[in-house]
Amino acid sequence: MKTIVYSDPLPLLTAETDYEGMTYSRLVFGERYCAVMLSDGRCGVCATLGVASPVSLPAVFVPDFGTPAGRVITQATVNAVFNIHDGMSDNTDIGAAILASGFRSMVMIGYFCPLIAPLREAGIGLTIFDPAVDQSMVSPPEQLPDAIAGCHLLMVTATSITNNTFVSLMEQVTDGTEVWLVGPSTPLSPLMFSQYPVTRLFGTRFAAGNHALLNLVEEGYGTRGFNRTGDKVMIVS
Repeated sequence: MKTIVYSDPLPLLTAETDYEGMTYSRLVFGERYCAVMLSDGRCGVCATLGVASPVSLPAVFVPDFGTPAGRVITQATVNAVFNIHDGMSDNTDIGAAILASGFRSMVMIGYFCPLIAPLREAGIGLTIFDPAVDQSMVSPPEQLPDAIAGCHLLMVTATSITNNTFVSLMEQVTDGTEVWLVGPSTPLSPLMFSQYPVTRLFGTRFAAGNHALLNLVEEGYGTRGFNRTGDKVMIVS
């Protein structure tokens, strides 16, 4: 079987933003997330993955795909641009969507703790990979290719874009496998459907001028801390 070669999505997404001269009303780089507010009030976030904040934060958006902190800020900015999109389903619960879809086997890239017990109780064969957690709780990375090849659903954290592992995952997807990109760092852009085998996006939409979000991120809160300031949404290809 011929492998399809994909490109890093971050430059492609950035090219869709018309970013020349784009400025920030506010940009914060917390312990767990980076959050931006554009000059028109649109907001976006991206997990920092433990990356330290730059010494100085920019006032004007300059795409940076080559450094860890630059990729975090760039993805948060892209997410702000695509934060308002027609066709979103509001308040969508990922766990309920998985159960309603009838999948019997799935691979989870990223350890999404609240989902694990309910999915296993429902009899779904669940294989988890995440280098950032205790490895006794997940499968070894050498099993990843076979697990992806045999699953009905591949659920991928959007931080795979941030740390540049997304493309290698997509190149292992086979026909018949659904791919769901999930988490607050998810770019809510249709480009993810047209350029990659992604079938659903699960992200968070934030109201414009959401200073409560940026305050919580600046204080070091993570997903559970700031989720109440936005709405969970889903886009289907």
